[in-house]
Amino acid sequence: MTIRRVRARPATGPAILLLLGALACGARAGAADPGSTQTLGNWVTERREAVIQISLAPGGVLEGRVLNIRLGPKPERHSDDAASAASDGARRDPATGGELILSGMNYDGAGAWSGGIIRDPRDGTRYRARLHLLDAEHLRVRGFIGIPLLGRSTVWTRYHGEH
Repeated sequence: MTIRRVRARPATGPAILLLLGALACGARAGAADPGSTQTLGNWVTERREAVIQISLAPGGVLEGRVLNIRLGPKPERHSDDAASAASDGARRDPATGGELILSGMNYDGAGAWSGGIIRDPRDGTRYRARLHLLDAEHLRVRGFIGIPLLGRSTVWTRYHGEH
């Protein structure tokens, strides 16, 4: 009786892909992207008109609420603006007192968020939005109609409590 040695064949194509996929998922689950949480907190708008609190909403999307605003008096409403006034009230959260101006932002990775809506608190106009964390202290906010080319960017600065 002869004993033959059987050599193990090296892993090929699909086996390697499965192994690499499992390793990538494990590494991703163990280490969260810091850009996904560094966006959270309070931000001052570029013209220092308002302080916006960005937080995670249910479902892992970002939302932003106005904490403090200095835009002057609101224009008077006419009786035919009752529906508009009711929708303004629906956007305010009594628990935080803040008006919701940013919603539905999904994390794209590398400090970028997209797919949401930003609303101008002065007139209620809604725009599609993108956010990009430039560094720990600066957040680029882009509001646009249709495509990002048709929009405007501004940079918000992290708020540390000073006026």
